[in-house]
Amino acid sequence: MNKTEQLESLRGYNEHLCEKYEIGYPSYLKKVKTPLHATKEVKRVSKRIDELSRCKRHMGIYGLDCNYCQIEGKFNY
Repeated sequence: MNKTEQLESLRGYNEHLCEKYEIGYPSYLKKVKTPLHATKEVKRVSKRIDELSRCKRHMGIYGLDCNYCQIEGKFNY
């Protein structure tokens, strides 16, 4: 699996975990108590997503889809 496929797969997995365990929801809307292993897994996956998507200049490694570089490109005059 190449890096771009891995990045897309991890984004889908992260979204699935957040929906399943309601991570990021306000406490009054939660119907499920979030287990500790789920929050650790989301942190691990999001760290790997950041490594793949951000460039070296923005604290990542591979720079496949660096949003910070895209934003800088939009605001350069």
